[in-house]
Amino acid sequence: MRSVFAFLAVAAGCATDEEPVPAPAPVIAEIEPEAICSSNRGVFVGIRGGGFVVDDDHTVKSVVELWRNGVLERTKIPMLEPDRDGGRMTLLFSNGELGPAGGQPPNVFEVRVVNPDGQYAIHQNSFSIHTDIGFGPISPTTASAGSMVTMVLAAGSGFDGPLQVIIETMVPRDATEVRVTSPTTATATFDLSGVDPGTYAVTMRNAGFDASASTGGCSFTRVSAFTVTP
Repeated sequence: MRSVFAFLAVAAGCATDEEPVPAPAPVIAEIEPEAICSSNRGVFVGIRGGGFVVDDDHTVKSVVELWRNGVLERTKIPMLEPDRDGGRMTLLFSNGELGPAGGQPPNVFEVRVVNPDGQYAIHQNSFSIHTDIGFGPISPTTASAGSMVTMVLAAGSGFDGPLQVIIETMVPRDATEVRVTSPTTATATFDLSGVDPGTYAVTMRNAGFDASASTGGCSFTRVSAFTVTP
């Protein structure tokens, strides 16, 4: 009789000796932002993907590992976003956490999401933490409207990687070329065609900086730094 029951179970597709279906491997689709500034007092970094393990009480069981130069530097316990579907997590970085020393190049990390069963995903791109940007005197401090001018920014720090320099006019004017000439000096060339006379702030940012969210690297502004004359 027992064998008959077993046969019927198999025939019905509900055999009791089947192996449990393995959990899916995690997948990282996006990290946003992919760069932050080490001086941020508290910045959230979102990880989108799938296969993240969430307990019945909505506790995230997957962990995020940050690797640099083949060495595990930090394991972070993420927070789960309100959708709780295992497709998005958030990391919180505190002031200076994992950032480079002042004036040094950014620390670039390989990001891994590791599930409790050991399966893991690696982000194909990179996540970086930048040191603060800053600069002291600029020269020249004036130029005439409609001219081309190359501004020298001296006594700087954090000059690493692609940079943006902006004159904060009514419609912000980006430099047409930015060159880092030493660890503390950079030049920025501007076309002042169509710029109204006035005194403006000058801002330097890491390329990709999101001004609305203050992420994507670091930003520094010196107010009343440059005057456009008639």
